[in-house]
Amino acid sequence: MLGRVRAEATRGLLGLVLGLVLACGGRAPEGPVPEGPVPEAPPTAEAARPRAGGAAPGHAGAPGHASPPGHAGPPDHASPPADPVPASTEEAAHDAAPSPATEPRPETLDLVFVGDVVLGEYLRDRHRSFAGPRAPADPFVAVADLLEADLVVGNLESPVMHEIPERSPLRDGFRFGASAPAVAALAASGFHVMSVANNHANDLGRAGLEQTPEVLRAHGITPVGQAQHDGSPLRVVTLEHRGWRIGWISATTWLNHAPTPGDPKVPVIAVSRLGRALVPVVEQARAEHDLVIVLLHWGRERRERAEPAQIHAARALVDAGASLVIGHHPHVLQGVERYGDGLIAYSLGNFLFPAREEAFRDSAVLEVRVSMQARRVVGIDTHAVRLARAPGHAPRAVTGAKERAIQARLHGNTRRRSSLGVAQ
Repeated sequence: MLGRVRAEATRGLLGLVLGLVLACGGRAPEGPVPEGPVPEAPPTAEAARPRAGGAAPGHAGAPGHASPPGHAGPPDHASPPADPVPASTEEAAHDAAPSPATEPRPETLDLVFVGDVVLGEYLRDRHRSFAGPRAPADPFVAVADLLEADLVVGNLESPVMHEIPERSPLRDGFRFGASAPAVAALAASGFHVMSVANNHANDLGRAGLEQTPEVLRAHGITPVGQAQHDGSPLRVVTLEHRGWRIGWISATTWLNHAPTPGDPKVPVIAVSRLGRALVPVVEQARAEHDLVIVLLHWGRERRERAEPAQIHAARALVDAGASLVIGHHPHVLQGVERYGDGLIAYSLGNFLFPAREEAFRDSAVLEVRVSMQARRVVGIDTHAVRLARAPGHAPRAVTGAKERAIQARLHGNTRRRSSLGVAQ
């Protein structure tokens, strides 16, 4: 009864207000007037569209960024590349719900792979940077067009910290390391994923092992193969990118320095055990992902051919469901092989590295196209590059006789070539 009286009184009052508004030549608002603060206008289609990355013809634009669970987004001063969404298989992260402006999942995805990347090293009692504000120059500017892809992947041979010490914690040998500004330069050059499981992983001790994944994530780069305090360090990292669900696995076959008690564990697996250790992980990951990629730091330095144990392990991983097996560590190029439904690159050499031997300066960029429908590699291309001398050691594309020699190193060791230049 009271509600009906209140409603009738309200309607009478609204009618009086409406009459006064019309009598004054005004216009009554359409629909009810909301109570409380005025809500913010929804984002326009342009604002909701993922950030473009200036992709070359045949390459999709760069995706937008979403922070992984438990990690803040990149700092305001950072300029990260197109940022996919990383997550572990235990708790996979997902992109935000698509807006009307979100593009549909593409049928193909373009990926670029490079070899070892060293952002800085200790030389005697001083440190030299190869990327960032203290570097001689931007190390990747000459190959920027080769780094345009949906995902750009490399091996980070130097551990990183928010701020590295002035002197290395090690006394001798090759001692690599870099600070966060060098990682910002890496991100600005377009890198999305970096393997951190390699023989130099603990060059900066426990602090480097713990801070390397933190610094990478802070700049929008997904670390794969990071050291773990708890449980097995051999884990699958899930990256959800443009509707694709990609599983990444990384391991190294050795460490330069023995870990100290309390250090997080690096995924170290002997070559003879790679198949037994990784095949079950790949099989499970394949059932949960559209694509599985294995990044391995293995092989002998200066050897231009992979060892039989490596070939056996790589093919076993492809048989288990890996679409790509990408290797690095020998510092020289080794063959690229098409095997079954997969592609194996046994070693991509160095990409940014203080090369003191001529053979270490030859390198390559591997470009791969994968198909969602086929769930495998459907096309590849290889680009010959060569590292400059000191002080920058930056990669540059090469042509002519040097290019032909590098391409022969990649494809000459295979049984025969297909139209794409890989063994069938």
